[in-house]
Amino acid sequence: MKKRRIVMYLGGFAKVGGIEAFARDFLLAIAATYPERELVMWGNRGKDHRLLNDIVNSGATISRSPWRWGCRWNVPDYVLAPIGLTAVRRAAAVIFQRPPPPRILRLLRRAGGQNGRRIPFILVMPYRPAEYWGASPASSQFENFDVIAVQSEEGVHDLEKAGYRGRIENIPYLPPESEPPADYPARRGDGTIRLGFLGRMAAQKNLGYLLEIYQVLTQKLRGDNRYELHLFGDGGQHQELKQRCADLALQNVVFHGETPRSEVARAIDSCDIFLNTSLTEGQCLAALEVLSRGRPLIATPVGALPEVLRDDELGRLAPLDDASAFAAAVVEVAHAIRVGRMTPQSVAAAFKARYDYESILKRYLDLLAGTDLIASEG
Repeated sequence: MKKRRIVMYLGGFAKVGGIEAFARDFLLAIAATYPERELVMWGNRGKDHRLLNDIVNSGATISRSPWRWGCRWNVPDYVLAPIGLTAVRRAAAVIFQRPPPPRILRLLRRAGGQNGRRIPFILVMPYRPAEYWGASPASSQFENFDVIAVQSEEGVHDLEKAGYRGRIENIPYLPPESEPPADYPARRGDGTIRLGFLGRMAAQKNLGYLLEIYQVLTQKLRGDNRYELHLFGDGGQHQELKQRCADLALQNVVFHGETPRSEVARAIDSCDIFLNTSLTEGQCLAALEVLSRGRPLIATPVGALPEVLRDDELGRLAPLDDASAFAAAVVEVAHAIRVGRMTPQSVAAAFKARYDYESILKRYLDLLAGTDLIASEG
């Protein structure tokens, strides 16, 4: 008889975030095949936590520690460890997205190796390995994982260069399933190009650079276009960015604040083009959501984004340190939209051809179903 419980050991679980959204999507997607699913986490479990509510409503179990203090010293992870040890002992496979501290990971590994069996540990990397761990990570960062899944060939090369000897899988995040709206706002005659950003307002997202790009567009390259910038999301840099807008005398910048998952499609549809100026990324779930709705993306060449935007059908890659060149790419895509060379249908179709939901889900299910991954009873 085989164990069938899939445990996702996530650690901290925020109300909004790409890692948390993937956890929700993944646990719901595998429910028909693996009804016994467990999420191990620390953090709040409020009634308004939509992602966690969706997970519970799908029949999964949540094993939680409420302790949230002392993050810089990994205190919540150590408090969570006893709960995690119990979960690992009853698991068939354990999925990680945030690797716990090496000491805790070793404890979990030993718990998963009791009774003469080795429970497979699978890490689904949220970022490109070299961007997450550095160019020369210590082996303790990855040696306890049997499989590491990345979202790009560059990620595969990073792991090989670092000396990882386990199984490597290049599997995209689960893409959204949606039908794009009929047209862009810019094509409906109001004469405005609406630029969007979707994500956390954190240092990694490099939003000061986004405001520099917008300044170039509105004060130097505007031409016949009128621009607006709409930021959907919240985070520690919210007030700092508002002050930066005032310092740069930027007009028509709208901070929409935290955007619930149920409102993401409407937020995306309200804009023409989305910009990603991140310093580091994985595949970026927000990018997949934007493209699935037929909105082109202009992004810096980090993480898996060079593979996502490998040609001009879905948008453009733009430099990480040249606001004028990035702004010029925005003007180019805006022109393609205005003349009808780029449509929601063309972007969404190109995206779906590369990131088909059913095909990608099957790859995850095949990974879990592998005879070397589902541990037999001791």
